[in-house]
Amino acid sequence: MSVTKITRKNFLKGTGGTFALMFLPSFFLTSCENDATPNRKADPEFSPDIEIELTAHPSEVSIIPGAKTKVWKYSGKVIS
Repeated sequence: MSVTKITRKNFLKGTGGTFALMFLPSFFLTSCENDATPNRKADPEFSPDIEIELTAHPSEVSIIPGAKTKVWKYSGKVIS
C-alpha cells in the first residue's frame, strides 16, 4: 500500500480548482438571469464630435529583449 503525502501546494491546487468549478459558472451566469442587455438603439439626435477610421493589422513587437510577440496594431485617421 502506497501512502501519498499531501503537500500544501497540492492541497491548495485541488481546493482552488474545486472552488473555481463550483463558484465561477454561477458567477458568470447570474448576469444572464437579469435583463442586462444594453439599449442598442441609435439616438437620431446624436451628433459625433469627431469621426475616425480605425484599422487593425497583425504585427510583431519586442516586449522583452530578444523575443518577438505577435500582437494586433491599430492605426487610425481623423475623417472629420
